[in-house]
Amino acid sequence: MPFNKEKLFEKIFDQTHGKIYNFVLHLTNDSFRAEEITQNCFIKLWLNMDQLDHTKDPFPLLFVYAKNLFFDEVRKMKNEYQLLSEIKSKGEAVTNSTEEKFRLNELNSLINNAVEKLPEKRKVIYKLSREEGLNHNEIADKIGISPNTVKNQITDALKFIKDELSSTY
Repeated sequence: MPFNKEKLFEKIFDQTHGKIYNFVLHLTNDSFRAEEITQNCFIKLWLNMDQLDHTKDPFPLLFVYAKNLFFDEVRKMKNEYQLLSEIKSKGEAVTNSTEEKFRLNELNSLINNAVEKLPEKRKVIYKLSREEGLNHNEIADKIGISPNTVKNQITDALKFIKDELSSTY
């Protein structure tokens, strides 16, 4: 009987989605993150369906995918936290001299100019995140879009601002 990738995937998804989600939820204590990691786990499975041994239970493989995706996210968060801490400590050190204060003001001005060039929706999302300190879920609720869209818009905004700054310096 020929291999039907879609039907096999659907069967595996139906049998294991709840278990994977609950496992990741237990790790993260965050339903949004758990759903995102679970989705990424099944995306990875879909991309590797051709290499799957159809005679074996796929749950252990999905468990490994989910665990690795969780640890990747933890590492990413740790790196972001370290980077923010370094920027903050450098920012505090920079404000000690008049010349450095001038440079910081200039940088803030360049960032503000770049933000003003963003498309209106992206600008609103960026400002809600960076100026009002709202998280992705809060922004999504406030303007009626998905948290994933918020994440993508902020990522695009940061990339645009970085590109604008790198063209200036």
